[in-house]
Amino acid sequence: MRLTVHSGEDVFEGDFPPGTTLLSAFGALGIVIDTPCGGAGKCGKCRVRVEGSASLSLPGQVEREILGEALKAGIRLACMTGITGDCHVFLDPGSFQAIATIDEISFEGCDPLVRRRSLAIPSGGVKRDILSTLVENTRENLDLSDFYTGSLDGEISIYTRPGKLVAIDGRRSSNLGVALDIGTTTIATALLDLDSGEVLAKENSMNPQRAFGHDVISRITHTVVEREGLKTLSSVARKAVSKLIEVLCERSERRPGDINEVVVSGNTTMTHLLFGFPVRSIAIAPFSPFYGGIVRKKAGEIGLDLSPFSEVLALPAISGYVGGDIVAGILSTGLREREDELLIDLGTNGEIVISSGGSLLCCSTAAGPAFEGGNITCGVGNVSGAIEKVSFDKSLTLKTIGDTSPSGICGSGLISIVSLFLKNGMIEALGRFSDLQSWPGELRDRFDKKRNGFILSGDVYITLKDLRQFQLAKAALRTGIEVLLKSFYKGGLKKIRIAGGFGSKIDIGDLFTTGILPPWLDCEIVVEGNTSLRGAIATLLYRSSLAEIDAIIGCSKYIELSSLDEFRNMYIDRMGYI
Repeated sequence: MRLTVHSGEDVFEGDFPPGTTLLSAFGALGIVIDTPCGGAGKCGKCRVRVEGSASLSLPGQVEREILGEALKAGIRLACMTGITGDCHVFLDPGSFQAIATIDEISFEGCDPLVRRRSLAIPSGGVKRDILSTLVENTRENLDLSDFYTGSLDGEISIYTRPGKLVAIDGRRSSNLGVALDIGTTTIATALLDLDSGEVLAKENSMNPQRAFGHDVISRITHTVVEREGLKTLSSVARKAVSKLIEVLCERSERRPGDINEVVVSGNTTMTHLLFGFPVRSIAIAPFSPFYGGIVRKKAGEIGLDLSPFSEVLALPAISGYVGGDIVAGILSTGLREREDELLIDLGTNGEIVISSGGSLLCCSTAAGPAFEGGNITCGVGNVSGAIEKVSFDKSLTLKTIGDTSPSGICGSGLISIVSLFLKNGMIEALGRFSDLQSWPGELRDRFDKKRNGFILSGDVYITLKDLRQFQLAKAALRTGIEVLLKSFYKGGLKKIRIAGGFGSKIDIGDLFTTGILPPWLDCEIVVEGNTSLRGAIATLLYRSSLAEIDAIIGCSKYIELSSLDEFRNMYIDRMGYI
């Protein structure tokens, strides 16, 4: 059966046996669409448009209930629709848009992880062998047991990592590195000149593993229940990273073959999946990762076609749910050397770290994907057109990423919307919509009783179910903050640092209005942005970062909140907006 998929000007084609679901066929064609529930038929996000004459299975009761009137407009759910003959399917090209640009980053005075020195081969009169003479000129004590040898004509370059000779090559090329922040929802990258410290290009995208679920547990489950699940998720991640590197090089007019180091910072599960490590143990008490230390692999071992001696280094994890991304955040903010400061990473895992008495107390809160647009009816990542802020002054004003037409609601937009509802008395203390008659007139006119939701623009709306998802997320994070501060910390908090690609667009006042932050906090609050990516860059550019990372791991203490009665009891209390 011939399937033809149209997405804007792009066309994908393939032959599939009858009964193959559209979602499975998309996977075989390399097409990734949003499936927060992992294709379980629960979220209703994998919508596609089909021609009236398309040969597809008839919609079942569940699909009819989810789609309602949309069925008449030719909308189907890819996870529930089987191919019965030749057909054409149409996707919204917006599904493939990249997320918003990452923070502006600059570094100075670097001493990179991979040093390059240009030397001339001695013509004669050397005391020992030529190699030893060359190495003496580096003034480093180097292990010479294993290194790459390239062309040795004319002037050559010696490449070293701490304590090790890695290459001697006569190629007149750049010395490049890539910083990679791989998160549950997004992947952010930066290409750097390791000699100068210049950031040459930046690029990010949605994590295509979202097709297998929006949270880490969904993806771990996929590796367990599917025979080739781990292999599939590893392949998807590696292809996404490879594509991002291609874009970085094209944008900066550099060659992938000149990339000599990649530093990865990511949550524990995402890092494991990238390297092909088993992840099942992360989901089972005591939630131990397969491996927690620094990972080093040759780039080719994980499918990256870079320089012949390129290495991929992943930052270590503190625990199964406090990963290398948080270690990178601690590194980039200098948290270990600070006292009485709190780092909050707003994302799916909701990690929290506090510096106290020379130690770092860490926890994660399983906030879920709502803060990043997941499990929200019209939720999206930080894509062009995502509503990131709303305001009301006689009329509703929407601010979207890229100032384009609204396409959905991202995490910061969700917080802003809930804050607006609370400020205008539109939500009761327990989270239900209040009496419509008490709403401001213009806002009251936007309520759709059929959807039990508030219309923001066109087909973009927010429902009571979405508000419940927000309550779950904010209760988890708020409870984690309070338990950590009240039960394990006796100092006086001086500063709170809000981190995450999501965190860079947040209105701090909204964090208090919605109850994400406790009202009794009285200290400076700063928005740090993507500290994970900054930490990966710092590791690339400063050799001293490796010693600092060891120190961070050595003084970190992980607290498992799920085992505490006080967390479970307080979590219920923090669901409301009192």
